[in-house]
Amino acid sequence: MTRGFGCRGLGAGGTTMPLAASGHESTPDQELTLLVGLRALNVAMFASCFLVLWACAAKARLGPAPARPAEIRGVLCTRPDSRH
Repeated sequence: MTRGFGCRGLGAGGTTMPLAASGHESTPDQELTLLVGLRALNVAMFASCFLVLWACAAKARLGPAPARPAEIRGVLCTRPDSRH
């Protein structure tokens, strides 16, 4: 029986994460592929967290968003004594 990408996956991860692999080991090429994929995922997760925190800090530094032009026009053009 050939091992493929079926329900059991690669059957790899025995050297990288032995508890999660539950004793499954595969060829060194598949273990390396898994390791490279996990490292790329690690970098992507840290980068996304950094970008979210950076955006939150920038928003906090800038303060509230400026008013939209319609709100500004309503404030500037409306006077109680004006007649249209």
